[in-house]
Amino acid sequence: MPSKERLDKGKPMIETLPPGPKARRIVEREIEFLSLSVIRRYPLVIRSASGPFIEDVDGNVYLDFDAGNGTLVLGYQNPDVLEAIKDQIDSLISEPCPDLTSAIAVDLGDELIRTFGRGSPKRVFLCSSRSEAIEAALKVSRWFTRNTILLAYLGAFHGETYGALSLSSGHMGRRARFGPTIPSIFHVPYPYCYRCPYGATYPECDYLCLSFLREQIFEKLAPLEDMAAFIFEPILSNGCIVPPDGYFQRLRRIAEDGAFLLIDDETWTAGGRTGKWLALDHWETKAEITCMGSTMTSGIPFGILMTEKSIMDWEPGSHVCSSGVNPLACKVAITLMEVLKREHLLMRTHNLGRFLLKRIKEMTEECPIIGDVRGKGLMVGIEIVKDRERKIPGSQEKDMILKGAWKRGLILGSFGLSTIRITPALNIPEDILEKGLTILEEALRDAKKEGVK
Repeated sequence: MPSKERLDKGKPMIETLPPGPKARRIVEREIEFLSLSVIRRYPLVIRSASGPFIEDVDGNVYLDFDAGNGTLVLGYQNPDVLEAIKDQIDSLISEPCPDLTSAIAVDLGDELIRTFGRGSPKRVFLCSSRSEAIEAALKVSRWFTRNTILLAYLGAFHGETYGALSLSSGHMGRRARFGPTIPSIFHVPYPYCYRCPYGATYPECDYLCLSFLREQIFEKLAPLEDMAAFIFEPILSNGCIVPPDGYFQRLRRIAEDGAFLLIDDETWTAGGRTGKWLALDHWETKAEITCMGSTMTSGIPFGILMTEKSIMDWEPGSHVCSSGVNPLACKVAITLMEVLKREHLLMRTHNLGRFLLKRIKEMTEECPIIGDVRGKGLMVGIEIVKDRERKIPGSQEKDMILKGAWKRGLILGSFGLSTIRITPALNIPEDILEKGLTILEEALRDAKKEGVK
């Protein structure tokens, strides 16, 4: 059966127990020729993809609940995205150097400000990747404030380049033997209510984590007069952790009192992933600096930095994107925003996310392996435990569920020690979403049979 016919069946189809013989041969060659630094969750080699489905080289079709780490908000091979790419190829596919600009880059800046500007004057810096956007945010915050200290969260991931790595602390393997990292960056615990690092319970804690900032960090470690900015992910990607209601509004007041900037890293969440244009919108507050990535470009590598107009006042030549701005990515970003608005996908994502959370929480009744379920929109985390009462992380059990779902034709994301993350395309049909949840439920039951208490 041709690939397109397989993908158009609207369901997973496992014909050769994965990994099949063709996939095994290619994986063996990858180990021989390519860097071993990249972790492959599955020995899966993609041949083609369409909508929420991917086909491997052995003819198996999988339903993808990961969608390119959540970046493919419109799924694979979206017709509007493909048409935008073809149209842009006919005129310009790359800027020859940063000394020149293109109309499509200016059009994107205009559209970004009208969509995300929230009524205040903004400027946009366009670049090649999410890590480069983070680097630019680090630099512009120090430029504007003339201060050096930056705060970041333990467990956060902001990218692979040295500045972004210095802000990240989600995985020791990413930092070991790469020091020294950039100085004057300090890390504090993320507001992780399921496993509170302070041993407190929300809401009785009265935001003890923010009191810790005021009374310990700013008094003993990071003096406010030297503070440049505090960078955060509104939903921690490493574990899909959602802060409690009211947290970011209070952090906003602390930043205003301390006269430092907030940097909102939306590289996983911008563009409707959580049912809002930005995940921070759920808390009805703002940051002076916002970073976006390839969720805005259907997976094409890209970075966007947006700041208040007064902040991006650096001098010509102080910061550039040496490769120029990718016109293809610009065109796709404009198209993506048009599609999200035209098809009302933010509201759909909000509603579908409520259904998704409800459906998974129902599974907890017969699956004690599920310790916590959390998320916003179509970004949902399922924390797996060995023992629900003692909250012992179930890393091996998580891997068992991922493998069991994969063998049945469902691809799941995995972030943190024991968290499964679900981030399907925002336009996934409801019946297809339900098919995937049925497979997930089967994989959970299998893990339960292995003796999880």
